Amino acid sequence: MPERVDEGVLSPYDDRSVNISWRGDGAFVAINSIEQDKRRMIRVFSREGQLDSVSEPVDGLEGAISWRPSGNLIAGIRRLQDKADVVFFERNGLRHGEFDLRITPDELKSLNTSLKLKWNSDSNVLAVCYPQKVQLWTMSNYHYYLKQELSFPEAHISAARCNWHAEKPLSLTLATSGMII
Repeated sequence: MPERVDEGVLSPYDDRSVNISWRGDGAFVAINSIEQDKRRMIRVFSREGQLDSVSEPVDGLEGAISWRPSGNLIAGIRRLQDKADVVFFERNGLRHGEFDLRITPDELKSLNTSLKLKWNSDSNVLAVCYPQKVQLWTMSNYHYYLKQELSFPEAHISAARCNWHAEKPLSLTLATSGMII
């Protein structure tokens, strides 16, 4: 038996947004939203609009969502008082692992906007987009490794403008308030 079972308590930093992410083949779409002002959940629908699954409750789950193009995992962000994690779900809504984002307590306290997630086109790199940096994570032997962190302390990155190239899997475009990288 688990020591504690999550109830789906909302994160105090939740921006209350609704986000969607399609599976790479377009057969399913995941919608991350808040239900009845009580908990955030991910619902998976077929392309015909048929409900396929609903995620299990996760305390501190936020609006970020990105379906891995290969189709086997849906990534989300969980932010608690002392840490932030990337959590994974299977298409059936069950949790399938997580990893810690290595944010210092000071960074976590000063983080007042939502994070965004973006998988690259070949499902090998997950970009975690912060307001002033982007972390690139890869996986090997079911363990996630921080491969690179791109910092822009003088700029504000709009996480919606952090996009992978559709055909060149390791090409990432970032738009800040003053430049495009």
